[in-house]
Amino acid sequence: MSAAPAPAIDILTARTYLTSALQQYLGLAGTAISIDFLKVQGRDIWVRVPREDGAAFVGAVSGWVGSGGVAWRIRGKSEWLGSLVAGDGRELFEN
Repeated sequence: MSAAPAPAIDILTARTYLTSALQQYLGLAGTAISIDFLKVQGRDIWVRVPREDGAAFVGAVSGWVGSGGVAWRIRGKSEWLGSLVAGDGRELFEN
């Protein structure tokens, strides 16, 4: 018997989880961090946060575990989108 595949995540659920992580780590100041969603596909999300909030965001998200064992894994971090994807970044915006 195999486990059912994890369901896809939507932007509202992702924002709720990220806000929870930021609030638990940084308190009310964490909820003020601006998060831009660049892409949501399956269980993967691409977000952009202000450079000055990057370290706090990584700390909050990487240490957070939600109900049912939901957790985030950071696959990459860079000031340049092109360095995170192979190519010029166009594949982020193609369906």
